[in-house]
Amino acid sequence: MSATPFDVDAEKGIVRSPTLDARVALFGSLGWATMEVELDSIFITGAVVILQRMGYSYGKYLGNILKRRADKVDPVGVGLQNLSKMAKDSGWGNLTQTGGDLRSGTFTMVMKDCIFCVNMKKRKDPRCHFLVGILAGFADEVTGFNHRAREDQCVAKEDTVCELVVERVAEPGTRPVF
Repeated sequence: MSATPFDVDAEKGIVRSPTLDARVALFGSLGWATMEVELDSIFITGAVVILQRMGYSYGKYLGNILKRRADKVDPVGVGLQNLSKMAKDSGWGNLTQTGGDLRSGTFTMVMKDCIFCVNMKKRKDPRCHFLVGILAGFADEVTGFNHRAREDQCVAKEDTVCELVVERVAEPGTRPVF
C-alpha cells in the first residue's frame, strides 16, 4: 500500500491533499448516499442535474489543476491517467480507462469499488451522476472541446462495475451536454 494521500493536522482539524495541493473535507460513503437520497426526495429528477452540474464543475477544477502542471506533462496525453490517480487518492475507487482516449474525444472508464453508489443497491437507474459530471467537466477543461458523459453500467443496478462513456459533442464555446 502506498503512503497516505492526505496530510492531517489533527490539532487544527485540517486535512490537505498533496495531489490537489488543497485543503479537503472527508465524509463517509453512507453520508454521500444520505445526501443523494435527500436531494432525490426534494428535487426528484432535478437531483440528477444538480449532482451532474456539481460534478462538472469539480471535473473542470481537476482539469485545471492538471493544465497548471502543463509545463511538466501533456494534459491531453496523460489526462485520464492523472484523473485515475486523483480518483484513487481521493478514495472514490479504482477508475481505469478501458477504451478510447481524450485526443479522439471518445473514451470509456470503469470504476471499481465506487464510493458514489456503494450504498445505493437495487436501483433501476445508474446513480453515479456526480462522477458522470466529473468526467465531462474534466474532458472539456483538458481538451477545450465539449463532451457528453453517461453511465452504461452501475453497481447500484447490481452491475459488477460502474462503466462510463464520454463522447465529444461540440466545438469549444458551446454549453455542455450530459
